[in-house]
Parts: sequence; C-alpha cells; structure tokens
Amino acid sequence: MSTHTLHLSQETVSKNILYRLEHGSTVQFFLGYQLKKTIGRIRLFCNYPLNHDINNFDRALYHELEWHQQGSREKYCQLTLKQPGAFQFYYQIDDNKSISSNEKQIGFLIVDPTIYIAGKRLPLEAICMQTVLTKCLGPLSEWQQRLQVAKECGYNALHFTPMQQLGASGSGYSLYDQLTPSSSLNSEGKADVNFDDIHKFFKKIEAEWGMMIITDVVWNHTSYNTPWLKDHPEATYNLVNSPHLRPAFLIDRALYRLTIDVLSGKWQFWGLTDSVKSDRDLDIIATILRQCVLTEINLFEFFAIDVDKIVSEFQKECKNIECPEIYCDSVVKELKVTQDPEYKRFGCVVDMQEILRLFNVKRIDVRDEDERISCNCEWLRIALQDINQRAKDKANGIIDNVIQSVYDTARYERIDENGPKHASVTENCPIVPRYFHCPYDIGNLKEDEDVMNNPELACHISALNGWVFNDDPLKNFAEPNSEVYLRRFLMCWGDSCKLRYGKKPEDSPFLWDYMRRYSELMAKLCHGFRIDNCHSTPIHVAQYLLDAARKIRPQLFIVAELFTNSEDVDNLFVNNLGITCLIREMLNAPNSHEEGRLVYKYGGEPIGSFCKSIDTQLRRSATPAMLTVMTHDNPCPLKVRSIWDCLPTVALTSMGNCCFASTRGFDEIVPIQISVVSEYRHYTSWSENEIQPTDSRGLVGKLQGIITAVYSLNKLHSTMGYGHFNEIYVDQMDKDTVAVTRFCPEINQSIVLVARSCFNEPKITDIPTSYNPAQGTGFVKPLMVEGNIIEVILEARLLIRQKPMEYINSKKFITGWWQSHSLDIRENIKYQNSKMICVQKQGLTKNEITFASFPPGSIVALRVQMESSSSIAIATINDCLTELKNRNQDTQLENMNLFSIIEKLTLTEINYILYRCNSEEKDDDTRSGAYVIPEFGELVYCGLQGFISVLDKIRRNNDLGHPLCKNIREGPWMMDYISNRLKAKQSTWNLGHWLHVMFQHLKMVPIALRPKFFDDILKTVNELLLEACWSKMSSFVRNGTQFVRLLALGSVQLIGHCKSATLPSVIENNSNLDKQISFRSHVPSMAAGLPHFSTGSMRCWGRDTFIAMRGLMLVTGRFEEARDIIVAFGGCLRHGLIPNLLDKGINARYNCRDATWWWLQCIQDYCTFVPNGHTILKHPVARMYVRDDDGPKLKGETVQPLYEVIQEVLQRHIDGIAFRERGAGPMLDREMKDKGFDVSIGVNRTTGFIYGGSEYNCGTWMDKMGESVAAGNCGIPATPRNGSAIEIIGLCKSTLRWLTKISKNGKYPYKGVKDPVQSKRSIFSFEEWDSLLLETFEKYFWIEEELKPTDSPLIHRRGIYKDCLGATHQYTDFQLRPNQCVAMVVAPELFKSDHVWKALQNVKNILCGPLGMKTLDPKDWNYNGHYINWLESQDYKTSKGFNYHQGPEWIWCTGYFLRAMLKFASTAGCLEETKEFVKSHLAELEKATNESNWKGLPELTNKDGELCNDSCPVQAWSAACTLDVLYDLKHVQ
Repeated sequence: MSTHTLHLSQETVSKNILYRLEHGSTVQFFLGYQLKKTIGRIRLFCNYPLNHDINNFDRALYHELEWHQQGSREKYCQLTLKQPGAFQFYYQIDDNKSISSNEKQIGFLIVDPTIYIAGKRLPLEAICMQTVLTKCLGPLSEWQQRLQVAKECGYNALHFTPMQQLGASGSGYSLYDQLTPSSSLNSEGKADVNFDDIHKFFKKIEAEWGMMIITDVVWNHTSYNTPWLKDHPEATYNLVNSPHLRPAFLIDRALYRLTIDVLSGKWQFWGLTDSVKSDRDLDIIATILRQCVLTEINLFEFFAIDVDKIVSEFQKECKNIECPEIYCDSVVKELKVTQDPEYKRFGCVVDMQEILRLFNVKRIDVRDEDERISCNCEWLRIALQDINQRAKDKANGIIDNVIQSVYDTARYERIDENGPKHASVTENCPIVPRYFHCPYDIGNLKEDEDVMNNPELACHISALNGWVFNDDPLKNFAEPNSEVYLRRFLMCWGDSCKLRYGKKPEDSPFLWDYMRRYSELMAKLCHGFRIDNCHSTPIHVAQYLLDAARKIRPQLFIVAELFTNSEDVDNLFVNNLGITCLIREMLNAPNSHEEGRLVYKYGGEPIGSFCKSIDTQLRRSATPAMLTVMTHDNPCPLKVRSIWDCLPTVALTSMGNCCFASTRGFDEIVPIQISVVSEYRHYTSWSENEIQPTDSRGLVGKLQGIITAVYSLNKLHSTMGYGHFNEIYVDQMDKDTVAVTRFCPEINQSIVLVARSCFNEPKITDIPTSYNPAQGTGFVKPLMVEGNIIEVILEARLLIRQKPMEYINSKKFITGWWQSHSLDIRENIKYQNSKMICVQKQGLTKNEITFASFPPGSIVALRVQMESSSSIAIATINDCLTELKNRNQDTQLENMNLFSIIEKLTLTEINYILYRCNSEEKDDDTRSGAYVIPEFGELVYCGLQGFISVLDKIRRNNDLGHPLCKNIREGPWMMDYISNRLKAKQSTWNLGHWLHVMFQHLKMVPIALRPKFFDDILKTVNELLLEACWSKMSSFVRNGTQFVRLLALGSVQLIGHCKSATLPSVIENNSNLDKQISFRSHVPSMAAGLPHFSTGSMRCWGRDTFIAMRGLMLVTGRFEEARDIIVAFGGCLRHGLIPNLLDKGINARYNCRDATWWWLQCIQDYCTFVPNGHTILKHPVARMYVRDDDGPKLKGETVQPLYEVIQEVLQRHIDGIAFRERGAGPMLDREMKDKGFDVSIGVNRTTGFIYGGSEYNCGTWMDKMGESVAAGNCGIPATPRNGSAIEIIGLCKSTLRWLTKISKNGKYPYKGVKDPVQSKRSIFSFEEWDSLLLETFEKYFWIEEELKPTDSPLIHRRGIYKDCLGATHQYTDFQLRPNQCVAMVVAPELFKSDHVWKALQNVKNILCGPLGMKTLDPKDWNYNGHYINWLESQDYKTSKGFNYHQGPEWIWCTGYFLRAMLKFASTAGCLEETKEFVKSHLAELEKATNESNWKGLPELTNKDGELCNDSCPVQAWSAACTLDVLYDLKHVQ
C-alpha cells in the first residue's frame, strides 16, 4: 500500500486537522522546520495497537515510536496502519526551556474501514443507502417483501432506525429498552422475535441481495418510561445529582400548570383559551407569565444570600476578635458570592474572612465599641442587599429569556406556516413542551418544592433531552456550568431523558456497562452504525462505546448525524471517533447553484488534478460526507420544492464521489412527511405485476414514482464508485441547469449528467405532459463535450398523466402519489435515438449537445469515451513516466533513452537546462528570455526550475485555476518554449528532442488534462536531472540530507557559462611546461548572485567567488572546476592582488584588500579537500600581467607555477602595495571621490597585521559607496574599515600557518619572504610572521569585560573583538560586527578560549537574526536594519541603500558564526548544546530555501528576517557558507 510523509509541526498536527488513510497505509513522520530548530529531544507517541491487534486496543495506552536514520538522511518514525479506526499521536519536546516537557501537540490518523458484503468489497464511494423506519416494516416475517423495494431501486445498503422496543411516545428514537427488540416485529401465533432472528435475516439479505446493513445507536437519551431508570436514576440528570436544575424544574412546572389552568378556563377572562392561533394570544400568555405565573416562584432567592444571618454572624465574630488598625473609608466594597451548589433558597454564601477584612474596621464617627460594630453591621447590610439586588436582576433576565422562549416556541408550533400548527392546547400537547419528566401528580408550587427537597423522590425527576440552536457541541448543556434548562434555550423533544454518564465508567457503572452491551449487540448485527444526535453525545462516551463495538466488528462503518456549523469542530468529532462519513442533506440546498456546490465539494478531485503519486506528502482531507437526497428528519420534499424537482435532486446527489443516501418514500413520491414519531402505517411491498391506481393492497412496482430512474442512478453511482470515477467537474449552465462530469483517469471515460432543477411549481404552460413532453423547455445553453458519446445511459422526466388523480392517502400503507404523474425514461440508447437532446460534431474531438426537449425536471446522463488518439497519447506518456519513475534504465521513447541522454550531460550543461535567469539567457545573444505567463509574470529561471517552482505550489494546493495551467490549456507555447530552447544548443539538443516528442503526445491530450501531465513530465525529468547532479558530486552530497542536496544545487545554479563574463583561459597540461601548452577556454564562471550579479562585469567577484568556493565547489566535489577558477584568477594577479571585479581579466579592478587572502584560503582548502591536492601548487598559470603596468598578455606568453604566484602575493604585501587605479575617474566609478582611487596595502612589522585603505575607499566585503546627493553621502564609503580588518588578519594567519607547514614538508619551495626592512634582504620567515600574529592579536583586538583606565572612551561594548584596528574613524574599530567569526574559523589559534566563547555569546545574543547576521550592533548610532537601495531621501544613514552593511542581516556571515560556534564548543564544554543550536538555526535556513521560488538562499534580509526586496534572492556565498556549516557539523569532534 501507499507510503505517506508527514512533517511534524504546529501547522500540520492538530486535533482539527483530518488525515484519512486507506487500510495498510504507512506514514513516515519527519521533523518540520520548527522542530528541527528546537533545542531538545523530540519524542513521538501513538496509541495504535502494537502487533495490529485491535482487540487489545486501549485508547489511553501510547507507545513511543522509534526514530530511524539512514546515513545522513533525515531521521523519521514509521507507522504502518493495518487496522481501521481513529488513532491519536502526539509529539512532545523534552529538555526545552521554551516548551514545557509535558505539552503535547496532538494529531489523529483516521483509517477507513474496508467493507466486504457477501465476500465482495464495497467501496465507500459506491454505497447507495436507503433509510427505512423499522416500525413501518411490520413483523419481521414481512420485512423481505417490503425491503425488496430497496433492492429493486438499486440500493446496496439499508439503514434501519432502532429495532428496539420503543418508549411511550412511539418515536423511533425514544427507546424503551436498548437490549430488547421491538414487539412490532412479532407475528401473531409465533414465537417472539429476538436479535438472533434479526441477525439471520440480515445475513440472508446480505448473501442474496449484496446488501450492507447499518442501524442507529442512540447513546444520548432513553425514553422516560425506560424500566431500568427506576433502579438507576443516577443515569439521568435529576434534581439530586444535578441540583443546579432545581430552579429550572420549578419554572417548567409553572409553565405546565399554566397549560392545566388554561384547560380549566382560569384565564378566559384574560382572553386566553385552549386555542392559541394569533400573536395576540401569545402576548396574553407573556403577560400572564410575567405578572402572575413566574413571579410567585421568587426565582431570585436561588441566587441570593441570607442577609440577616450573615450580619448576625459578622456581629458575633466582631465581638470575639480584636479589631485591626484599619480605618473605615468611603469606598464601596464589592463582595464575591459563591453560588450554593445545592441551589437552596438564600443558600449562596460570602466568605466571612473576606467580610471581616473589609468591614471589621475602626471608625472615627463612633463613641464606643458597640456603636462601631453596629455601624459596620449596617454598612455590611447595605453591601449584602446590593448582592441580592444583583440576584433579582439576574432572575429578571432569566424570566425575560423564559417568556421569549415560550413565545417563540408556541408561535412556531401553533402559528408559523412551516410549523406543525397544533390545533389546541391539551395536556399531552401543552403550550410548550416540558423540560422535565416528573412521575408524580403534584398540583402547586409548595408541593413541587416538597418533592424537589425530598431526595428519594427528587432523584426520579429527570431532565429531558433536546437540542440547542447554535450551541457549542463540545459542551454538555445539562452540566452545572450551563443555563440552557434555566433560560429555556432547549428545543426539547419531551419524550426522552438525557443520560448522565459522567467522565468515566466509575461515575455511572450500570449505564456505561448497559450501553456497552447495547453497542456490542448492534455491532454483531450490522456492518455499521449511524450515531444519532452525535453532536450532543459526549466524545469520551462515544469513544468508549465505539472501541467496544470495533472489538466485535473491526471494519465498522460509522456515519454520524453531526451539525456543528464548523468544519474544525466536525473534524474534531471525526478524529476522535473515527467517523467514516457525515450526513449532508441536499434537500436543504436553497437553489441549484448550492446543489452543484455540494456535489463538487463531495465529488472527488477536480478533473485534471495533479498526480498525488508524484507527491507522497500526507495531505489534509476534506470532511467526508454521506450525501443524502433527504433524511427521515427532513420535511416532505413536496412541501419544500415542486414534484418536478425530484428527479434532478436525486440525479445530482448520485453524482457525488461519496456515499449516496435517500429515505424510503422519496422514490415513490410520497407527498406527506413520514414522521418518525407519529407514523405507524406500513411501507408498501414489491410487486412485479402492473398496479392499478385504485389498488389498495399496499403494493408498489417499477412503474410507480421515479423508481426506474432511481434504479438506473443507483447503478450508475455504484459503477462510478467501483470504477474509480474520482474526478469531477461541475458546470452551472444557467440558474436552474447543472452539468456534472465524473471522470475516470484509468480508462479515460466520463459520465456527464445534466439536470434541470425545478424548485418552484412551474406555470401550467411549462408543465410537460404525456401528449406534449417538450412543453416548458425554453432555451437551455448548449453543452460542449469532448470525446465520443458512447451511449445515453438514461434520460428521464416526469409527465402529467392524461387523467391525473388526486393523492389517495391510505390508512394502512404509506403510498406514493404516482396516480397523477408518469415517468418518461429511456435507458442505454444511442444518442441518435434520444428524444431530449441533439448532438452535433464540432471538429475531431468535440460534440455540441443541444437540448431540444428538456423541460424543468429533466435529466440526461451520457457515457463519453476519450478519443482513441488522446487515449493512446495518455497511455504513451503514462507508460514512459512510470518506467522512468521505477528507474528502468531501458525505458525508450521512440528509440531515445532518457537515462543515456542525462548521463552524458555535464553539470554546466545542466545549469543551462535547469536554471539561468533572464539576464543570463539574453547574454547568450538569444532573443528569448524567461518565459512570461500572462496574468502571472516572468518566471525566475529560463530552465525547467522556473516552471517547477510554480508547479510545486500548484501541485500542493491542486490549484488548477492558476495562470500557468490556463496558459497550458490555451496553447502549446510553454511546451514549445522548453523544447526549442534546449534544441537550440547542440549539447542539450537530445534532451530537447526527447521533450519535444513527449510534448507532441501531450498536445493530443484533452486540454483539461494537459496541466496534470505537463507537471508529471517536468517533475519526472527534473528529478532525474537532480539525481544526475548529485551523482556527479561528493559522497557528502550524495549521502547527505535533503537540505545538503538542495544547497548543493547552488553549485549548479550559479556556475555556468556566461558570454559577457568568461574566465581567462587556463592551461590544460600541467605536467611539463617545456612541451606545447594547450589552453581550455570556456571555463565556467561563478555568478555572485542572481539576478543582479549574473552577467558582465558584475558577475565574477574575486571575493565572492572564493568565499563561496569551499562550499559550492570543494564540499560538493567539483575539484576540476575549482582548480580552473583558482588558476584563472591567479593568472590575473596584478600589484600582488587578485581582482575584485574580474571582468574577463582585461578590465579587472584591483580595489579590494581581502579577495587575495580569500583566494589563498581557497588554495589551502583545495589542498586539504582534494586527494593529492598539493599538486595544484605546481599547476602552470598563464600570467596576463607580468608587470603591473603591462597590458594584458597573450595566452602562454608568461607561464609560472602557482606557487610562484602565491609567493609574489606575499612578497608584494610585505614590500607594500601602492598604486592608483587605471582609468581612475567617473568612467571607472561615477560615485567615488578622487582619493578613493588610490590603493595602498602593507604589513605592520610591529604586529604583523595587514593594513590598508583609506576613508575614501572600501577594500573589504563591506564595500557600499554612498550614492545620494540629496542626503550628502555621495562618494563617501559607508564602511571603509581601513586599517587592519579582523577577518583579513585571520585569513593571513591561516595562510602563514599553512605555508609554514607545507614548506617544512617540501611541498612549497619558499620558507618566507624577503625582508625589506633588513638591509641585507634577509628572509622574514612564514613561521616568524605567524608567531608575531599569534603574539599580538589578542593584545590589540580583545576588549576586556572589565573597564581599565587606559581604555578608549569610544568603547561601548565589552567582551568582544574589535572589527578593525587603526581606522581613520576611530570609533569604528570598536563596533560589534560579525567579521570576527571569519578569523575564528580560519585561525582559531589566535583566540584565547575564555575570551572567544564570551565573544561568541555576545555575537549570538546581539547580532544573530532568524536567517542572517546583523552587520552592525543595533545599539550603534549608524544601525538601520532595513535596506532600500532605490530610495533617495535626506536620511544620510539610509538614502540610496547607504546602510547596506550597517544592520541588514547577511546570510553568509551566519555560516561563519555557526562554524565558529562549532569550532570552540568543545573547549567551552558545550558541544552537544551547540550542535542543537546550530541545527535549530539551519532549520530556518532550510525552510527559506525550500520556500524560495529561486530554490536558494538570499543575499540578505532586513531586520529580524524580514524580506528585503533589493536583495539577490540567490547568492552564491549564502548557500556555500551554509553548506560549510553542514559539512563541519557532520565532522565536528
């Protein structure tokens, strides 16, 4: 069976989220992003039974699921579900300060039952169920002939109302005894029927008719005359165990006595008789209640206190205790009242200690102690009287509610046109229904109270059940915290006592046990339950009883009567109880539009839905439905709609992809309501013979009502359910006409049903008759159908007979009104023989259907087969994609093997296939750019990922209305763009041609299905391409987590060919420089970011390239390309510097101090990562500039081994570098001031620190040059960082340490640099320089936590490392920035362990954002976290993005911060905690990467992780430095 994945988070795990699974499904639980970032152990528990033993299922017994991990892949828990039911799981977080360890995030998994009837599986979508009132079936011996009607109507399931003995009211749902069958099942002269007899009968009709059986379970109430209530009154809400009902009982008795008084004529002189027919009568009743009846109860006394008693007690207490030194004030004291739990008159209390605290005070207006106490008593009395006044106000509010309730109820029952219109008031039909069953004959208020106060009698006075409009179904309205009975909010049924279970079986042992036995008995008899009044049944009770029933019948089908007006609450019930489906009523729809909406909602997935098999993620399920034509609780349909709407209603209902249901009587067109309470007549029996209109034998046949049409529709519904017609389209053709299409993707066949509703009685001229069946047709919009119409399954309508007869209402049988109407129906005919529609071909594949004779009330159903060419195309696509998904290496498409095609592709070619932004594409001298989708916009990539990013979101939400889907349906442009683009290059032509062939098949597919297959094709090809990428990378990537693999694709995204930004040629042969040198041109270059740094001079930055190289190229195993880029940049060395902006090397700029040191760091990393990597040191480098003033040289004119170039870099730095940039002026940099073009770099021989730059230029990565004239920052560097920048010192130290090592082992031929300070040009060894840095760094850069007299007044943060040393603007030396983390990672030996961890904690607490690192301390005056590059203002700090590096949060810095944390965690003694912290931060980065359309990490974010619109959405060093963290995390010791 299928395997689904669920990523655990608060968004995916909830009691209100519904997940439905098939029997045998497997769920794999993964950690969601929030849990990945949680520091603590995640534990997952589930109550699914071990060993799949449902008989030992204990809902409260949970077992912990074990986490599995394969290599470096994501860890997961796995659960296979082989038993049906509702199973709860939860996760909790241990050892987490922010989340309590006992806090549980609870979710549910619902496994649907698998129903087998007579050995054949019955899919839920194929169920056709009819409800029958058991009491109308007569004796069991007569059931078969009456139930045969359901069989002949095509139903495959029967729902029986309770089969038990009914209570005094005769209602089908008020049971006398749950364990005794109804006596109405007995036949005269035969033994009484028992449940075994019923069981045998059910087995018989299951075997012979293939009939599924369900019955009601009524758990919420029992008839007031149920015999076991006498011995177990505790099972109800009575006046002893529920004393809060006592005031409500007295009100109820008063209302009942009003009925008795009306019948005795007491109120005649007020104008009130037993005939209540008008609003005036209701006004009189309201007046009598307010002025006479309810006032005598003195209702307020139940909420009042005994003032005299409390004052007297207070007075005694005051005399016995010493008065505190507190004086009286004039502030009004409000006391808290505690309601008397027994609800005695004046039984409420106030805490005496609180009274004494407030009122036992000293006074200045009295002469002695007695007067003090007396005055305080009077003061208290006033406060207590105020309490009683509030009690009176509450009582008056209750009386207002009671009177309004009486008014509304009496109006509905006696006056309202839609009510029952009771004729007169009687004792059995009082003015309003009674709320309490009182078995005693008591006549006045005093007697009421006497009984109420006698526990032996009061325990038998029970609250009756009902329902409360708009009530919270999760609250029990009979419990003490509810005033439903008191305020008369209950719509009371009057015949059944509400059962009181309590919270657990021990609270009412008999009731729980009795109902368990009842439930087990019904589970033995039937395949399923209908839970009556589910919304009022306590969830914990239903759980207990269903668990017991499922042990008898594990595959128990559960349908519920549940109306909560909230899908979330519905889901809560479904989840807790494992409900299979909820009843939804078509008859309540106010118009055909709503009918169509219901059919669509419960009709399955939309036609053309995206393949779920592509995405195994567990998706939320819709609340399941049993869509009913009508239920036995609905009014007669002919009272709500016209008779002509019967056919359209049943036809539309049958088109739902869910359980279908109706009620006995509808198909026979019974024109009156078959009441569950008052109806005692029997249903008619089936007859194969013709039945005359005057026949009174209680027979019915296929010619009566709409039975023949219902049979066809039931068979059609069942066929669609079995045949997986699980996709739907609903077309509201006009206000009355609805077309529904159900489609089966497996056989490419559709069922199209058109129904013309007729809610209101039509004009006489619009009624179809037997002699003019087309009458009333008018105009119906033609319908376009794609495919071949195989047959008209049925067409039908009702016609008026030539001699219609009035309805004959039998006294013995429930008969239909078929004497006035006849069914006009044809089945399984060719469309040419139809009498209702005409079909005209439109082109090769389409048919236009016109409705020639289609009056209101008509239906037609067509079977449509897809054109053979389309079917063949779909089969070809499906077959090919299936083989590809199964990784069948021999898969062929017209003699093309996709695996072979992809295997030959290089990563650079895949860069072109998958990615390339618009500017990269246009740089290729092609006229086309990224694809533009109308109403959506330009895709982020020209390659497949541009489409995949959009399709991923469409697929997730099945958003078939998306503009991309619309574009595919409207034309082939998208397909042609993709294939033609790839065929335009020789290296990708084969793949382009393969897609072209596949798309040719796709163009033959019906347009509604094209988006689905387009997605399937692209996603399959994309997955194969990604696998090819990873297969060409390192084992760290191949075996890595999903996040590692996703980030590794940044190597493919950002490294490719760009015509305007080519790298200088590199030498192929590195074995012998004396031989012929061959060059490799077209070396792929790395874009710093997309789309802003993608082409031309802005693509290749020395600094960005080498910051990103370790992660994107060395960690991923792209060693050859890394070597070529190192060598290409080395060939451009000038002034001892690597270019800042490469610009092909010809127009390079050498205006940065750090790129060179990053280049050296990458050479060191290359030697570390690559087997025999030190050989790169001898790799020949073709120098473009031998001398600083040379123009660019030809290929191979001057060639040096790489180690010579490295040595030149070090020598030039120790000698000192000073030059003016070539072309200095506005043509080179239009913003920079003249002095900014002067470059100077050197080494401080006292400290060993590299220094350089000036206040006029910016030589590190923080290189923002001011551009705003309005704000006055134009030409001013925002962050010059001149002097000695901390990260450059760290990189220098790292290089010197490495060179010292490799020179000692003979891999580097130099021991140091020539010392320009010494007159004899002696050697300044690498080891000496290295030691000097080690000696001086902490002294000059560490800012102590303790204040010293010699400290600079510019220090405003302590326990950190300086950002620079010797800057022109001295305060910037002391700024807190994240650059120190670079030095910590590359040269950890520089840092003292006790200092570095304190510094890192400050960086963490002050600079660390959700994704990136704040580039400046938020307390710094220059800080501003929002970067808007385009906005010019008068704000010096931010105008034209001047704050680029003054607060916005850069992602690449996070990489070095996290690596630094890992580097020093062991020394700090907190490695495990640090690893957890790092993982938590990586989870945010993973989330950002996955959610990005660009599938990468951005350059930066604004404050606190906010989106920055001016940031590159993909930046090379962001992905690279994050990959570095993941690599280090795996290898950290």
